[in-house]
Amino acid sequence: MTADIIDISAEREKKNGPDIKHVYIDASGVKWFEYACEFNFGNKEYAFNLWATSIDDCEERLDAIKKSGAVSGQILCEQPN
Repeated sequence: MTADIIDISAEREKKNGPDIKHVYIDASGVKWFEYACEFNFGNKEYAFNLWATSIDDCEERLDAIKKSGAVSGQILCEQPN
């Protein structure tokens, strides 16, 4: 009987990485990750999720929201995929 050889680095990456539902690979092959963002308003803490390609990209996107974010309307329903 022979032992299966496993790549410890790859196994560690699987364990330490995000769950698959928090990773998206777009049509161009770019890998996107889901990040949690927090803010305080009226003595309460709120959070929302933001998709970005890295923590730096997420911070840049959050800065863009700070500078140019606007309400575009109320969401009334969501269509299932």
